[in-house]
Amino acid sequence: MLDFDGTIVDTKKLYYSSILRELKKAGHHSGQAEKRLIANLGMRLPELLKRIGVKNKKKVEIIKGKINNYVIKNSENIKRCSHVDAIKNLKKDFHVVVISNSVRSFIRKIARRLRIESYFSRIIGGESFVDKAKMFKSLFMEYRIKPHDAVYVGDRAYDAIVARKAGCKSIIIANTCSWNSLPDIMKAKPDYVAGSLKGLKKVLARQGR
Repeated sequence: MLDFDGTIVDTKKLYYSSILRELKKAGHHSGQAEKRLIANLGMRLPELLKRIGVKNKKKVEIIKGKINNYVIKNSENIKRCSHVDAIKNLKKDFHVVVISNSVRSFIRKIARRLRIESYFSRIIGGESFVDKAKMFKSLFMEYRIKPHDAVYVGDRAYDAIVARKAGCKSIIIANTCSWNSLPDIMKAKPDYVAGSLKGLKKVLARQGR
């Protein structure tokens, strides 16, 4: 299982600038709001906005919609993270499922443009779940695999926490594309840390022993 934003494609700057832009327009931009954004970047947008200080549910939905629209309109600027082609042949041996907080239509649009859609067995967007760990567990049942035989590949400290909650292993990619710094990632105690997707197959082979 793989995350999308920050793991496969570089969307960090685009989302960051979009969120700051809409918070400022809504009167919520401040030094404290920016600090909270940095600390929680990558979380589902409704929860992220609440943590920043947007409490009104209707306002959350309005700002969320504007952020997503801005990102979609500027999606031509989204590029691959390094060594994404390392995923290409994993489907021969694994169920390569993308599970992301981004909506499925957005993921598919970017994946098609970057010519990587065929790399994945399946794409699950954020509209299909509320709790990512519960989504993992339902996939384990569907594919008839034990949690400890599954691996989640992400780029944030929280990805390691979610994987642990679901009972599976985590591989966290730490590089310029990642949405968290290496020190923050290490605090979450992931099972494995890699500098890019290049060494993914070796780590998975080690996990399968």
